[in-house]
Amino acid sequence: AAAAAAQQATSTVGNITYGAFSLEGDLPDKGWGVFHAHWVGKEPAPRLQLLPSTSSASDCAVSGSGDGRCTLFFMLRDDLATLLHTTAAELQATLVCVDRSDWIRLPRVSELFAYRSLWQDTGIVSLKNFLQPHAAAQLRLQLVDTPGIPAHWCHAAWDRVGNRGAYVPEVPENAELIQHNIDAQRWARLHDEYAYSFFRGFDNDSELHRWLYRAQRSDIESVLNSNRLHDILELITPNSYQLSIWFLSRYTSGNFLDAHTDSLDTRKIAFTYHLTQNWKPHYGGLLLQLSEADWSSVQHTLVPTFNTFTFFDVSRERFALPHLVSEVVPGVTEVRAALTGWYEYNERATGI
Repeated sequence: AAAAAAQQATSTVGNITYGAFSLEGDLPDKGWGVFHAHWVGKEPAPRLQLLPSTSSASDCAVSGSGDGRCTLFFMLRDDLATLLHTTAAELQATLVCVDRSDWIRLPRVSELFAYRSLWQDTGIVSLKNFLQPHAAAQLRLQLVDTPGIPAHWCHAAWDRVGNRGAYVPEVPENAELIQHNIDAQRWARLHDEYAYSFFRGFDNDSELHRWLYRAQRSDIESVLNSNRLHDILELITPNSYQLSIWFLSRYTSGNFLDAHTDSLDTRKIAFTYHLTQNWKPHYGGLLLQLSEADWSSVQHTLVPTFNTFTFFDVSRERFALPHLVSEVVPGVTEVRAALTGWYEYNERATGI
């Protein structure tokens, strides 16, 4: 029966239904499909409505077919069918995040005192050997070493005209456009304009990723929302936080992120968990903390180190902490991969 379902999924163009989950819309006969995916209905039985590749998020809202949730969707057609089939049983259940406190190494009291002093002085702390070895290896396997996972990557760049981030799906058909955006970002930087160029995937605010990457998302959020991590953050900062946004970032040769601050109402501390092994300082891709008074002055330099959780204050109340990621130099074959995101204040706990 499973084999028959898989064959049907691979060969059928049009509606695909697996239990409580249905995919509505035409898939391409072959190759990549680029869509805006709109979710209609509530858990545990949402329907994924695929609009044409020329559609936009506003088209979803105007159509009146749902509650406005929309995300960019792109994937090889056969891979999508196979993935839907293999996750069919899980798609009918709500995502479950357990407390992964046992995955996190408990810092010694002396370390916590040192970290708290460092936080007060600089606003930035790096927790080395953050996860237990088996947990760090499992996350790297899930997020870096498994071919085709994630299948959804976008090239991220700064749109100077729209004054916002621009995301282009990393598919063969978009290779020329991505290269154009990369060249435009380099031009902007040479002319002292804000720019960045890197790849982004696994966004936690993506409804599609919630369903397609359930195991990975569950493990990530079970760590980032764990009681132990929240206790560590409160002991060091000291404030109470709740997770806001996270995503997976990928930097390769030529990628960079110009100097900026992260100060927004929903961003109080920024974090990066490094998944890259054996990264060398001369590769570039360094996190540079800059002086608030003089953004050309580097205060601290952090080399990406595997299984290190770095967090820093980006609240308006204290630090803006301007920072950048230096360009990865040409010829580097390794990938700088990291989980990146922000926490906001837990208003109920802090009384803010």
